[in-house]
Amino acid sequence: MENKMPDNFNKFFCGNKLVARFNEMRVDEKYAELECALLELGVSKASFSIGKPDIDEKYCFDLEDGFWWVYFSEKGSRSGVCVFQSYADAKSFFCCQLLSGMGRMSTSYF
Repeated sequence: MENKMPDNFNKFFCGNKLVARFNEMRVDEKYAELECALLELGVSKASFSIGKPDIDEKYCFDLEDGFWWVYFSEKGSRSGVCVFQSYADAKSFFCCQLLSGMGRMSTSYF
């Protein structure tokens, strides 16, 4: 069964102009922009945490030590940790995972 991204997915995640704009944004602006994109794509706010690490029973997206972290937090433990150097890559991965039903991820570094 193929996962199909919403028609408006490319509006938020594709193109060099968007990547250049991301580089100019402050961290709080990136968090707000990501949350707006997820909500517009129909992702429940109850399923994720942005900018607040280790919130139980949520998929988390946070900047730590200069790297973007994506993981599931459960009972104080992180599972499926993926670490990115690029906000654009982390954002795309986080959103794709949430939109596709995000099962447990294996630890990865990009």
